[in-house]
Amino acid sequence: MTLQVLTSPGVSTLLANNLATAYTTGDWASSAAVSVQIIATADARSIIANNASIAVNEGCTGCSTQTVAIQYILVGGQQRDLSPTARSIVLGIEQALGVSLNAFASAPAGERSARAHSATNDAVERARAVISADTGAAVRANVDVDSGE
Repeated sequence: MTLQVLTSPGVSTLLANNLATAYTTGDWASSAAVSVQIIATADARSIIANNASIAVNEGCTGCSTQTVAIQYILVGGQQRDLSPTARSIVLGIEQALGVSLNAFASAPAGERSARAHSATNDAVERARAVISADTGAAVRANVDVDSGE
């Protein structure tokens, strides 16, 4: 689980790359990765936001890999960083998502993917509300979920 808050005052173009990766090779093993990036800038006229998740199962029987990459892009508002309280709440939401992804490992593949998408959407909306309330900004989310199937 990673949480990054990216601010870049004084730039006209901001390039942000967020990537979640996980790789599973052991029989009946599972792995999960969640990467969260919050982009907050008032100065950039252009934001290039790349967001991807890659989950790989290789040479294993019954293995499961889940990855989620989430970018929150703040638009408007004056505050350019999360308060310690908001950061802690968002981190807790995203850590709980990682635990959920691992818990889905024993579900059948199609069901596992559906559960991962549902849990991710719930976490994104909860975190978006916290970020928006904390910063006063509108928050756009880019989400990518991969189940390694």
